[in-house]
Amino acid sequence: MSEVTLPSGRPLAIDSTAKSARTNLPAFLARPNGAPVYHGFRVLHDVAVEGFTLGVITDFEAQESNEGDAFVVAPDTSRAGLVWEFSGEEMFVEVCPMTVNRWGVWEVHFPFAMNSRENARMNLQAILPRLKPKMGAMAASVRAVDSMNRHRARIEPSSAVRLATTPLCASSPSESQCDVH
Repeated sequence: MSEVTLPSGRPLAIDSTAKSARTNLPAFLARPNGAPVYHGFRVLHDVAVEGFTLGVITDFEAQESNEGDAFVVAPDTSRAGLVWEFSGEEMFVEVCPMTVNRWGVWEVHFPFAMNSRENARMNLQAILPRLKPKMGAMAASVRAVDSMNRHRARIEPSSAVRLATTPLCASSPSESQCDVH
């Protein structure tokens, strides 16, 4: 009989100061109402470029890894998810579409090993030219939805639909997978 090898996990970068909506669960599993996506994971305030800050889900400082998950906090505090891999090849591909609380999840290749905060900063700087337009698209979509809501409220106040609670994209079978990022 052959042995079964189980995949090994990676350490999570948990923000121990983040408040949880439930006392028996960590904050990333029980976000309080109004908390941003990725609440409960660490934001590396010293890893910032042009006002964009890196947040980490996979704790590369606890255990070096060639792949993992992270997120970016924009200057306006909106967020995008990253599924990253250390690779010499350039990659920037949408994994999950934009929603009202996140301007997508993006698979990216980082040019520098994630083994220090300085390399993490250089990786953020490397992907920022591709990432900033995605954040701009999110901002434009939110402004359009807000404008439509104001217009509908003027025309039919009793039947105004709050569109900002719906995804900014067509739903897809993979969207439920995106909920974890």
